[in-house]
Amino acid sequence: MSLEIILKRPSKIYKEGEILAGHLVIFNKTDLNHQGINLVVEGVIGLQLSSKNVGVFEAFYNSVKPVTMIQYNMEMSRPGRLAGGKTEIPFEVPLKAKQSLQIKNLFDSYHGVYISVTYTIRAEMKIGMLKKGVTTNVEFIVQTAPVEKGEDNTIEFEIDSKKLTLKDIKVTNSDLPIRSIELQLLRVETCGCAEGYSKDATEIQNIQIGDGDVMQDIYIPIYMLFPRLFTCPTVISTNFKIEFEVHRCDIFSAESIQVGLKDCDAVISCIAWRSDTPITIRTSLYSDATRALLLAMQKSSVKQIIATSSWGTKSLLDKWDRTYEPPCGLYFKQCVVKPNNQRASIDDFDLLEVCIRNSLLTYTIVRAPFLTDNRFKLAKKTRLFVEENKSYVHMGEKLMSNNQLTRFIIKSLQDKEYHNKVLAVGYIKIKHMTDELF
Repeated sequence: MSLEIILKRPSKIYKEGEILAGHLVIFNKTDLNHQGINLVVEGVIGLQLSSKNVGVFEAFYNSVKPVTMIQYNMEMSRPGRLAGGKTEIPFEVPLKAKQSLQIKNLFDSYHGVYISVTYTIRAEMKIGMLKKGVTTNVEFIVQTAPVEKGEDNTIEFEIDSKKLTLKDIKVTNSDLPIRSIELQLLRVETCGCAEGYSKDATEIQNIQIGDGDVMQDIYIPIYMLFPRLFTCPTVISTNFKIEFEVHRCDIFSAESIQVGLKDCDAVISCIAWRSDTPITIRTSLYSDATRALLLAMQKSSVKQIIATSSWGTKSLLDKWDRTYEPPCGLYFKQCVVKPNNQRASIDDFDLLEVCIRNSLLTYTIVRAPFLTDNRFKLAKKTRLFVEENKSYVHMGEKLMSNNQLTRFIIKSLQDKEYHNKVLAVGYIKIKHMTDELF
């Protein structure tokens, strides 16, 4: 048998004061005895203290109680017998806030890190004492009425000789060439109780609004689409707040990077330029951005970094291993042709690795092959192979997906075996599977 909730509104988006209507659909092949069918509509604000601000012990034992905005419990059917086939039971529920000292109106649906505002409708059918009941639930979205647009209060300010406004950006003068202009959207969540409170800023999204040394005295419009469930109107309540900030990010400025390193334990650096940029263009993107990042980490007391590099990189700090000579054809292709064609970028990867290895941080440098957005289909009897202080993985596949590389990076965060090492990674074919696949 099956139990399903179907709302009349396909978008599942409602406003306060509207009617939540739909059908409860029950399908069973034969006649069925039940002990009652109930429908529960709940709107709950979930709060969680951050262990970074109040400590692990306080966050575990002094959890903030959830706040209930809506709670309806309705009996859809009394105990009885359902005929075989399809049964539909209609329902209607008004969406009104539960009046209390804390809640006067409904809040927009929101999925955050430490604060969440969720609305769900749950159906439960009890079958008997010795049989497990059947339950199903559906989440619907509540959004408040849009606020009338006020006056256009444009604020102008200057950052390092760059004149910006809240709706566009215009570079009037810059002593140094601009490499990239990025815009970062942050959420600032504050929640607490009598024992204490925590305030944390986490990133929602980061977009690039300027690539390269943009033209001066030309307005660049700023457009950022807010993800629906991860953003909402600013909320200020008695025991929690949801606020949002927009930061201009400059990956070549330590001060700009330092803003995003607050309360961080480690940094994963995957600096890269656009895929359509010719590989023969000489660049200092990787080394310059890494120097700024290392300086920001030093000021923020962040002690660990994991950085991605490239196959073919041979840092000046490496020692050539004569016992690791590949076949002549493969050696010529991997160590002569490819490095010379991509020398413009690989030379800068060399400097990136030297900067990190000369720092006093705990580091892991991952030399990866060509990356693709699509999951690379591995052949049978293939596993991830890791070689230390090698320019590439001997007989390794030339492709790796971003997801596969990410899984290895996350593993190397906590595995001390990979700390303070330069690792070439790649998938190879083996005759007998003995290790775990990543």
